[in-house]
Amino acid sequence: MLPFTADIYPKYPRITQELKDQGIISVCGDRPCDQVRATLRKFDQSNIVTGLNGTLTGTHAVVNNALATKQPFAQAALGTWHFAKDDPIAFEARTNEQDQFAEPAEHQDEINAFFFTTYLLEYIDHLHRAGDPGTFGSSGAFPEDYPNSATPLPATVHIPDVFPVLGQGEYPPPDDPEFVQKVLGLDNAFALNATPIVEELTGAKSPVVINPTSYGHGFLFNDTALEGTVPYHEGTHAVITPIAGLEGEEGSALNEGQADSWAFTITDNASLGDYVVAGYRLRQEFRNVGRDPDSIGYIRSARSTLKYSDIATRLISGQPSFEEHYDGEIYMSTMWDFREMLNRMYPQTNLFTRPIPDTGAPTKAITKGTNIYERIFLGSMYVLGTTSPDTMVKARDAMIIADKMLYS
Repeated sequence: MLPFTADIYPKYPRITQELKDQGIISVCGDRPCDQVRATLRKFDQSNIVTGLNGTLTGTHAVVNNALATKQPFAQAALGTWHFAKDDPIAFEARTNEQDQFAEPAEHQDEINAFFFTTYLLEYIDHLHRAGDPGTFGSSGAFPEDYPNSATPLPATVHIPDVFPVLGQGEYPPPDDPEFVQKVLGLDNAFALNATPIVEELTGAKSPVVINPTSYGHGFLFNDTALEGTVPYHEGTHAVITPIAGLEGEEGSALNEGQADSWAFTITDNASLGDYVVAGYRLRQEFRNVGRDPDSIGYIRSARSTLKYSDIATRLISGQPSFEEHYDGEIYMSTMWDFREMLNRMYPQTNLFTRPIPDTGAPTKAITKGTNIYERIFLGSMYVLGTTSPDTMVKARDAMIIADKMLYS
């Protein structure tokens, strides 16, 4: 079997201040900064063939490339996905943020989405299995079989801007000189709950919860598939949402907040989208309206100051309105406060571990406080799965119940 290797970003690419406005990922030595060469795991041998078309399969992920103009990725036959330098002999091209259609660099999205989705499942799997002590007996507190634990998560990269088709926004006029870049450069990523569709088509309950995720390579934004926090956020929609349900208006805010919270705790970082919003076109848009482009540093922060009294106050078309991502900040920032409190109370390290991104081995040391937090947080998702619809108050009570059950 080939030793599959790929160039990936364990967290997100770093762009130096002087190169941000050019959209160039910084160079550290002979490769882009923060890019590492990792040995791929849970990666099917058949990818040396299917990878030619941008399709990657494995234990935890099925990835497809939706770019309409993509060219065959010849490097796949070598069992490598390298993007550190321009080397036509090895069919390699350096990461390219100025041109998302550049070949063969545009195929980097595939391997990063595969890597991040795999690592997310390894992390969640560890909480359910190897890292789950026997609170309720030898079997542990959490079930070893959970939604999508044995089903690869579908992920599609280079997804075009589908929102105008859904009645959300409009396409630019065809004579726009950047028409193709704008239509194919979706500034978003999303997860779709396809289970009800499958149930309706089959006429029976589907045995598999299907929540495909999709990633745009951006027009104003940088590529959403290259920053780990984005696939972690979208992927937890596919795994945790079926456990908790998270129905109702406030439930949708809880859904976004829990997805953010998992991305924060997995990376031990209080922000999401730091790299995504560093797009050179977006920075110019800020200048065009007289705003400092450095005034935006992320998509969302766990240090949001929103409180429950601020729910449904975001102005949309001039009217205070509910918005699930905005209102989800109330929940996720509270969870981060809880995590920080537990880390102050229980700062001990070398007692608990989680999988490390580079290898998937459970060698990443975490604090006792983080271990408690993640277990209570996961437990609360199972408690919320017993209720419908879900609300912020129910989420608070679910945390208390999970704490009592896990740490009586």
